Amino acid sequence: MTRNIAVIGAGPSGAACARKLALQGYKVTVFGDLGGRMQSQEVTPNLFSDTGASFLIGGYKETFKLIKELGLNEALRKFIPKVTLSGPDNNGTENYILNDPISMLKLNSITPANRLKMLWMIVKLKVNAIFHQIDPFSVDSLIAFNHSSSMKNYLQEHCGNDIFARLLGPATKALTFRDDPISVPFIKSLLLIATGKYQYLDGGINKLCEKMLDESTFAGDLGKGLTLANKQVTKVSTAGQKYLVTASDQGEVEFDGVVFAVPNPIAKQIAPNLMDFKDDHVEWSPNIHAIFRVPSAQGRKEIVLPTGNENSSGVATIHHLEGKYGPNAAGLVSVYLNEEKSKEIAGQNLKDEKQIARLVWEAATKLPHSGLNGDLPESVKVLGVFYRPFAMPHLVAGKGLQAVEFTEKQRQRSDEGKPIQFVGDWTKAWIPSIEAAIRSGLEGAELLIKAFDNQVEISAPTMSQQPKTISFSQPSAAN
Repeated sequence: MTRNIAVIGAGPSGAACARKLALQGYKVTVFGDLGGRMQSQEVTPNLFSDTGASFLIGGYKETFKLIKELGLNEALRKFIPKVTLSGPDNNGTENYILNDPISMLKLNSITPANRLKMLWMIVKLKVNAIFHQIDPFSVDSLIAFNHSSSMKNYLQEHCGNDIFARLLGPATKALTFRDDPISVPFIKSLLLIATGKYQYLDGGINKLCEKMLDESTFAGDLGKGLTLANKQVTKVSTAGQKYLVTASDQGEVEFDGVVFAVPNPIAKQIAPNLMDFKDDHVEWSPNIHAIFRVPSAQGRKEIVLPTGNENSSGVATIHHLEGKYGPNAAGLVSVYLNEEKSKEIAGQNLKDEKQIARLVWEAATKLPHSGLNGDLPESVKVLGVFYRPFAMPHLVAGKGLQAVEFTEKQRQRSDEGKPIQFVGDWTKAWIPSIEAAIRSGLEGAELLIKAFDNQVEISAPTMSQQPKTISFSQPSAAN
């Protein structure tokens, strides 16, 4: 019997999950927008900028394995992310290469003693990871790390206030849009993988998701059972052992199993009765970011990172995209706001995209060395304004055990023959990334397949339930 599965969410986790299920012969319908919350935007013809995952790191094993399998190696582009540290208390501008930890130790704004502290912390983490074979994307592996204190407190303790305020605090805030109360494993797992080559995929994350769901990439007829519905799910309920999925422009459709590949607040909204676990170990940061074409910024190729004891502008990071996408991106500038500023602007409920763009621009101009000045001029073109209410998941400090309980609940559900899973990088909130999303999707598919296998075992009669066979012996010749 061919099982019919609904995968809600078409980002990296949903696409990876759907592909693995289809390869096993399941009929799969994928709902949602291609790319999910990491989706790419075509900001100029044939140039895609990702709203979420902006680069691929050498430690993304499953991601690169999929890229090779799908024939996308030629679409990979290498880049060296040069960073400008910018702040009101900096004497001028300091530049360094993000994937070269040694160059960070040369920063004049950090005391020699604190440079040694940071180097010692990195060395200990690396040794610990190698000795204990730490997997940054495994909840089981990373629970060994201290999760009771916040990342902010940990960094201040191990590196001092100086290095936290001037470098690591702003750097982690640039990646996560906040710095507290994120649990310690985030910074530890980040330091474990943030070495090696930095690459991006020409065509963006959407290209990878599209290829994962492309029928032509499957052997034989397996891909014919996979459908991308391009519809938003509004409700999921149950009827007996079946799942009823209601999506835009269609009524209820019956499925044998369901995978939620969306942020947990969305899953809770569309299927409140199916959330059989606590999810308070994860919090989300919203994000607003805008992309501009700025004639005066042509030739700038760096990432501008705020430094100093505070960032009054509200900017998390500014990307001069030429440094990543090459000459075709000359003059393109992407500005990401931090959590506080994003909430402030979102709370105004503005409908005019240009008005929101002006507020983003205003925040960016307050950051020294941003390359942006004055009011938003007519010569600057707004290429897109994007608001993600669930941009970045965070493991809350002190709730690492709840994350483990969530993982155990996923496995328990599978053991009980319940074909329902929740996937996405938020389920591996130690380090939100495309790699975490893909791994979660693949694991979710495995657990769903196991659930169907266990359904057969559970429904099969046990020895005590087997009908007894009565044997009639033939009379012997003596009788």
